Amino acid sequence: MIPSDIWLFREQPISLRHFAKINTMRGNTLMTILVVWLCTIGTLLCQRPTLPLTEAFQYKATNSCYVSAHRGGRFLHNLPENALETFIYTHRQTPQSFIECDVAETKDKTLVLLHDASLDRTTTLSGKLTDYTWDEIKDANLKDDFGRTTSYHIPLFRKVLQWAKKEGVILQVDIKRGVSFANVIHTLEKYGMEKQVIIITYNLKDAQKAYKLNPGLLIAVTIRNKDEWKRFKAANIPNKNVIAFTGTKDKSEEIFTILHQNKISCIFGSLGNIDKKAEKKGQDVYWDLIDKGVDVFATDRPAAAQKAIESYHSAKLQKPNAIEDKKP
Repeated sequence: MIPSDIWLFREQPISLRHFAKINTMRGNTLMTILVVWLCTIGTLLCQRPTLPLTEAFQYKATNSCYVSAHRGGRFLHNLPENALETFIYTHRQTPQSFIECDVAETKDKTLVLLHDASLDRTTTLSGKLTDYTWDEIKDANLKDDFGRTTSYHIPLFRKVLQWAKKEGVILQVDIKRGVSFANVIHTLEKYGMEKQVIIITYNLKDAQKAYKLNPGLLIAVTIRNKDEWKRFKAANIPNKNVIAFTGTKDKSEEIFTILHQNKISCIFGSLGNIDKKAEKKGQDVYWDLIDKGVDVFATDRPAAAQKAIESYHSAKLQKPNAIEDKKP
């Protein structure tokens, strides 16, 4: 769990705390523990970061686990990926989750959200985004993951930053190929979002570029095995500036242990096969990965993953050996 001293609370769940006090007086110890836990979860839902993420996400053994909603939310009827309206929906469903989004550039260098180089799959336009100016695409409609046209439009990156700033939402920003890192990072700085953004990179050259542009950023760097760990160590990026992306395939605890020993938290991509496995076999799939060392799930199922995380901690609280007892 991220330490409470890095958060600014919007409100206090007084009624639950009062209820806990009453139960303590009655000697109902178990009920008190459960209510206090619910108070903690409820309070966490109302938090916003007040420290830079480079400090907040340095690995600690007391840390909890979080979810990052892939493209802000996927496979939702009438809610397209990379749409501000989808982000708002996801944030309401799982207020503590990160929002992952894809930043692209138009012909006139306007920063917008779009995953593909082409407009065909997700909008009512066709062709490459870089062939259009902002004025030429701003009225295009977005399509959901089922191909249905919605009433929503391609969002400006700055509008998403303004929303996230106001709501205290952590963004994971995937800078698409060919997009200027300087343009993206200068925009973050302009809107004061350095404390709330994780920059996703796919190679050490880009990670070094991001760090050079702003040494205060938290940067997601791919470190899936010991060889990639060795190459990262030679890149001269401080550990405090890094959260490791450990891939999308289930693996042993070894790489998580190495990273945690160096105070680096770990993102695991459950999107795709692992999410599908969890949908069929249940929350134990997520529980096993938490035990191995996953700190953040990058997922297409944020609500389900968040529910699994909460039930994991609830089981641990009620019965410390509950997770181990479930294993054969």
